[in-house]
Amino acid sequence: MRKYLLFSVLVLFLPAIAICKTGDDGEEQAMLLPVDFQDGKYNICENFPATWLFMLRFPYQENAGDIEIILELPEGLKCLGSSTMFSPDYFNKDVIYQNYLDKIKSENFTRNKMKYSRYVISVNPIILKLWRREPRIDRIYLEAAAGMSGKRLTAYWSVNYAGEKIRENTVQIEILPPLNMPAKKCSTFNAAIMKPASLTSPLPHVRDAYIDYWLALQKKLYLGIFMGPDTLRWNKETLEFCKRKDFEIMAIPSMNGNTLSCFWKLKDIPEAISPDGKKISGSLLQISPWYLIDDPKGILWDKTFPEYMKEIRKMFPTMTALLIDYEPGIKDECYSTENREKFREFTKLAAVPEISEIKEKYRIEWRKFRRKQSREINEKIAGSLKRCMPEIKYSLCTTPVRLHGNKLADWCLIDAEDGENVVDLNTHMIYCSGTKFFDTLELNMKKLKKPFIPMLDPNEYERRYCENYTPLLIKQNIVASAALGAKGIAFWPNDCFDGLYLQEICRSFDIISQAEDFYSAGCCPADNFNWNIENVSTKIIDDDGKKIELSYPDLYSNLRILTHRKEKDWLLTLFNYNKKSPVFVTVKIPEIPSLTYQVTDIETSSFFTLRKHKDIPAEILRTGLLLEVPPDGVKVIKILSTRTAHTAQSVLIPLESIHEKLASIKKKQDALSVFPVMSEGNARIAWTQLSTFGKTPLLKLVQSNTKVILDADANLVSWRPANCKHDILYSKEYGSLGELMLYENTPAIEFKLDSISIDKNNPSVTFKSKVPDQDGANPEPLPLSGLEISKKSQLDNKGTEYIVEYEFRNNHPQKADMKLGFRIRNIPRFGGYLAGKSPLMSITQFSFQSGTGVIKLENLSKNNIFTGTKTYTLPICSKDDVKGKYDGDPLCITVGKTIPFEKLLIHSSDKIFEAVYFFIAADESFYTVEFLSRIIHLKYGESIRCQVSYLKTALL
Repeated sequence: MRKYLLFSVLVLFLPAIAICKTGDDGEEQAMLLPVDFQDGKYNICENFPATWLFMLRFPYQENAGDIEIILELPEGLKCLGSSTMFSPDYFNKDVIYQNYLDKIKSENFTRNKMKYSRYVISVNPIILKLWRREPRIDRIYLEAAAGMSGKRLTAYWSVNYAGEKIRENTVQIEILPPLNMPAKKCSTFNAAIMKPASLTSPLPHVRDAYIDYWLALQKKLYLGIFMGPDTLRWNKETLEFCKRKDFEIMAIPSMNGNTLSCFWKLKDIPEAISPDGKKISGSLLQISPWYLIDDPKGILWDKTFPEYMKEIRKMFPTMTALLIDYEPGIKDECYSTENREKFREFTKLAAVPEISEIKEKYRIEWRKFRRKQSREINEKIAGSLKRCMPEIKYSLCTTPVRLHGNKLADWCLIDAEDGENVVDLNTHMIYCSGTKFFDTLELNMKKLKKPFIPMLDPNEYERRYCENYTPLLIKQNIVASAALGAKGIAFWPNDCFDGLYLQEICRSFDIISQAEDFYSAGCCPADNFNWNIENVSTKIIDDDGKKIELSYPDLYSNLRILTHRKEKDWLLTLFNYNKKSPVFVTVKIPEIPSLTYQVTDIETSSFFTLRKHKDIPAEILRTGLLLEVPPDGVKVIKILSTRTAHTAQSVLIPLESIHEKLASIKKKQDALSVFPVMSEGNARIAWTQLSTFGKTPLLKLVQSNTKVILDADANLVSWRPANCKHDILYSKEYGSLGELMLYENTPAIEFKLDSISIDKNNPSVTFKSKVPDQDGANPEPLPLSGLEISKKSQLDNKGTEYIVEYEFRNNHPQKADMKLGFRIRNIPRFGGYLAGKSPLMSITQFSFQSGTGVIKLENLSKNNIFTGTKTYTLPICSKDDVKGKYDGDPLCITVGKTIPFEKLLIHSSDKIFEAVYFFIAADESFYTVEFLSRIIHLKYGESIRCQVSYLKTALL
């Protein structure tokens, strides 16, 4: 590692004013990023400029004067200058963009018996006229004096504009040691900086510091240059700077829905039409998708777009790729007559459907049609590019192939596989970290054949995005990208990082530079090695006479290991995604040749020893090499058959010391508190396992010798009544009762055990969850983000009744109201033991037990809705599937081959549920019974409850 010695410069992101004055719409009028998202803290590297981004949200007022930012810095910190992110020249169409420094007045004074400097920064308020958030940013550049490493300082700031003052805020600043840059650059793995803020800094030495930082990590730097309709007015100095041979420019034209920025000024073009019959465009043109595809006059793809690309190429000769950020969503749909005619052709309908028909009857078909259009528009862009500039690579940025759920995200009607046949480079948004990032990237690397550079967004302008990342998680993402075969990592939407992030990015590239030759060869098959985690507590318990083993913590789900091989040498890359516990893992390579090996930790340059010997025999590697991976950590271990010389500075790690540390930890671990049990009278709460669920510990509730079992998602999956040889929910596989599903598409809801109790001989367990925000690129917060859910399950009535109580509380991060809708899905598989080899439906009957008698439900088809409303509007199936009326009466399921034998009564007295949905499998092997809630307006801070009970009785 060599030290990166430049000078001490600090560029500060001004704190977001969650704690400051807000406007009438509730938005903060100023934000200091990323300080606000880091609880008022910031880290500055002693030898590197930091950039604070001051986001301004005041309403523009004529003749109100400049915006004044008052910044007070302690001795050791100095403000070098400031400038707006977006040039004020935007409003003068006749001039070339220039990047201006703000006017600053400074004075020295004493505060808290310390020397301070006060800077009064005057910001041109014209940027408040800009409609997007990002251009309304002022950048403040600061430097930390040499020798300040380790110091902790406090800075202060406030804002004046139009006679209003935002009260003073504090920033806690820690000065970090100088950056240690890698001794070797990466040759094949690259960073791509999208919209680099440093590129337009009016201070050349600040700009150069950032560019030199990135070029110290790699041989070539990818710069994503954002292009709007007027972005061709770049100043000559910036254009000349971008001609450097170690740059590769990726042009990123703006898109409004389906429409590229080069088309925004076209006239007499068919515009997209909203569902209410109005034009969608607003201030920016949105062309109807059918016209973008057909281009009947040849003005889009044969004239306008090629001319636009030639202008970009003229300005940026080092351009090597065109990157299109294409995220067509619901708001971009077009219901014009012409587009609906195209839909009629697609569906082969007899007539062009009305908008209301599409929304009510053809929602699924319309979504398929719109996906087809999105794919064709993407192909039009790629085709035109290849015709006019075949040497330029085409890169698509959109949603990646998804791990779970719908193939497409609800908010985006195209995905990575849709563009695979026309792209040269994939730069899709994997906006997350941890196992989800690893598993998503691994899936995409298998599914997609073109080169991949995953994109991250740690510097976004909203907390919910930034919270997906920490410095250590960024490091894991970068190393995982290289180890899985990606060609690089991309950062959106700027390069203004906190010092801790800069450190970990350096360390990531240093690791990769020493492992690239292994990573380029591809991963070894998983059967080339095996591993076992050693630091888990296990407890053997008696489960109704059977011995089972429970383990904690759940480290297996948090560990990922990759192996790479180059002739006789091996590389191990281990990721521990557990945030609290280290992982001690034994890795075995059974087929490793019988040699002695030098084993090193790449990041720390440490050598492993055995009994003071610096060579590790193959037998140790066959029987198991014990390694420790810290929480949120990554370890890259190189196993070489040839040796490099140790130096006096070499760090030696005796393998014996790792074994001793493991032994010490295992003595302290105690699994008893993790698996709580309780017993009172004839009620009991304990733990068990079911073969279908592997070794996952499952909760067991017992009352009067009746036993029910809940899975890890708090759903009832097994019900064995007292003195019964059969599980009444089992029919070829386990059923489930009480599964909660939200209408709104959200990330997976993960329930965690909160408490257990026994009250009046009734055992109960409570699970809790909170809807997270999705880690995709959706620009809008999830409507149900922050929804807190409690699910209490209780066994009652001597084991014959199972009751589930749900509670929902609105804790939206933006204090917004929610429109909540949900269903309680049940897959009873009730009475399967009576059906034998016959279909389950052959012995099953449904009825509503109303006050006026039994209402049998007969002649059920695949989808069946029973509703208590005149017009069915819920998002499950459609009104065409309505088969009858539901008044909230208990639902009765009876089973028996010739006569009813057993009955399950499902009931909710709550008025929350307005419909019941039945799905019948085509082979009649199973069915679902789902209670559908009405749409509930839940105000911020409010909560609601509902309850569903299941009563089992024997009829004979």
